[in-house]
Amino acid sequence: MPTNEALQLFAALLAIMNPLTAVPLFLALTEGGHEGERLRIALQVAVITFVTLTVVLFTGTWILDLFGITLNDFRVAGGILIFIMALSLLRARPSRMRHVPEEASDEAVGENPAFFPLAIPMMAGPGSMTTVILFGNDLHGPEGFALALGIIAVVCVIILATLSAANWLAREVGVTGMNIMTRLMGLILAAVAVSMIFAGLRGAFPILAG
Repeated sequence: MPTNEALQLFAALLAIMNPLTAVPLFLALTEGGHEGERLRIALQVAVITFVTLTVVLFTGTWILDLFGITLNDFRVAGGILIFIMALSLLRARPSRMRHVPEEASDEAVGENPAFFPLAIPMMAGPGSMTTVILFGNDLHGPEGFALALGIIAVVCVIILATLSAANWLAREVGVTGMNIMTRLMGLILAAVAVSMIFAGLRGAFPILAG
């Protein structure tokens, strides 16, 4: 995987997941729990997210072939989906494609919200899965897959660190600070989405590539 594509994958995943936006929900769902329990849930979120995206990385191309979807079709559709998510982040509002408020009170959450809704769909949702499939299709050889797995692992470590420090972030960074970071991530994500859309259009209509 070329260096620029690796950086794009890292930036896109970090912007889409944006663990800062999960901090309020994480604190709400773990209210009353001690620090050890919150750390355990944060670790579970990171591990579940890593496993989910790893499965998507290795099966994404097969899924596209199964449904007869070309990569260019998926690039355009995925770019549009990610751009809509970016617009929500630019307004400092978590996208409802990742999570809707009703899910937080769903009975399926039970006593451990790590799997649902924190890991899926907050972290490993439609946007991050789409990104992994698109970049995974361009991988070449074991080195490419190893690099992609490394990038996913780094992002999951950032998720773990962010959720583990949720109390401190809520107290010290505050809503304004988190909103500034969210808007910055939204701007980066919008640029990545436009790049995906143009790549898909150039592939489908070679005349656009000049």
